[in-house]
Amino acid sequence: MLLVASGSPVLAKIKFCNNFEQAIHIALAYEASKGWVSDGWTGVRANSCFEDADHTELTSFFYHAETDAIDAGGRQEDNVVMGQ
Repeated sequence: MLLVASGSPVLAKIKFCNNFEQAIHIALAYEASKGWVSDGWTGVRANSCFEDADHTELTSFFYHAETDAIDAGGRQEDNVVMGQ
């Protein structure tokens, strides 16, 4: 029996989909050799998806997403989602 294994890593894709009627803003944080890192905010248009091709090697990360929507009464909505 001959077993051949490839040394190439499996790459995962991080994909954020926005089902809101307004844009959302996402911040991604991950642990690197120098500590926690965030690359800032990324916008995702309404009813669309964003695929992060820059962080395919991540196995663990945190994200924070929010909108800047205004409700019918003119107040700022606090649509915030946090995840791991």
